[in-house]
Amino acid sequence: MAEIAPHTKPRRHRAPPFGKARRDLPRHLPKGRSGQRHPDPSASGTRTTAPLIVLAGAALELSPNVPLELGPPPLTAARRLIGRALLARDPKLAAFQKPMTEFEAACTIDAAFSGIIQQALAPLKYESWPISVRIFHDEEGTVTFLVAPQDACNLAPEWTKNRKVPGAIKQAVWNTLKEAVPAILPVGDFEYLMEEASGYYWDGATTDEEAIEALQNMGYDEGTAVLPSELRKAAPRWLTVKYKSKRKMPRDIAKAIALTKRRLREFKKMPARHSAWQPDYEIAASHDHGYDDCASTPPFFLVPLEQPILDILDIVAEGAMQVGFFDVAGAATLSKPSQINAWLDSFAAGIRLLAAIDQLISASPFRTPDA
Repeated sequence: MAEIAPHTKPRRHRAPPFGKARRDLPRHLPKGRSGQRHPDPSASGTRTTAPLIVLAGAALELSPNVPLELGPPPLTAARRLIGRALLARDPKLAAFQKPMTEFEAACTIDAAFSGIIQQALAPLKYESWPISVRIFHDEEGTVTFLVAPQDACNLAPEWTKNRKVPGAIKQAVWNTLKEAVPAILPVGDFEYLMEEASGYYWDGATTDEEAIEALQNMGYDEGTAVLPSELRKAAPRWLTVKYKSKRKMPRDIAKAIALTKRRLREFKKMPARHSAWQPDYEIAASHDHGYDDCASTPPFFLVPLEQPILDILDIVAEGAMQVGFFDVAGAATLSKPSQINAWLDSFAAGIRLLAAIDQLISASPFRTPDA
């Protein structure tokens, strides 16, 4: 498995309760997993011949004495696949236009691919959105990519609990986030939270009558327990009310909404096949067995900052904070250069969307509207 630095190194910090806005939380969630790099390619072994490795037109001349590692050679079939993909993107790639050893070729491919990933990640601030990109070189010669955010939090903007901000502005931002965030990140909304609360408190009940019966069967005093209707009433009115007139948005908000919607349209134009942002549990768990034991809870939520709702959120997230969230935003196994390039294009489009989402979350509602 190869890793792209510096965005790939998992951090192992315990996340605090979720009852806070995004900016109040640390950037890294607890992990029970760790990546293992390839052993040192110079461990042992020598090559006695000088075979020619061809990467889609670029010949790599190997020296007679190339250090080999115990196990798969450094220039694996998967690395050659990535190399062919890079040359398909840029046939005149300067780094590949010179003779090199097998080990140098492997390092060159890794560095070139890492450069493309880093360039795609450039619009994001690592402190705000630490994104892990892990690469697995499969025995079949295929390549598997896992994309995961190293963070866990409620994405609700802090100012949405400010009563001085008109509800129409809050709703406009919320609806944009509600459409854009699930396209790219594993996220739970208010309805997801209600379902989790139903299983946790009321044995799957969704009405007050069913919840009271479930509480009685479990031996709890229904008079002191929260009921489904009470939790729904805690949701702010602006979340569901229909505003009659379209309100003029503050300048920052208007620009951020427009940018997010534009990036979302661009992202949706990318082919879903071979996308970098399609989570797949089986692919993820087969390459990182830590996911076998993690919770199914997503690392992100978009729920109102009302205390009864945040109390439920803390309870729902507590188990996942102990064993890990299912934080995979994308998992793909690819076998052709064209597939890898499609993955790279969708990865970059997704990062641009994520940068726009970050700008929307950070936008201020207290600026004057555009004239």
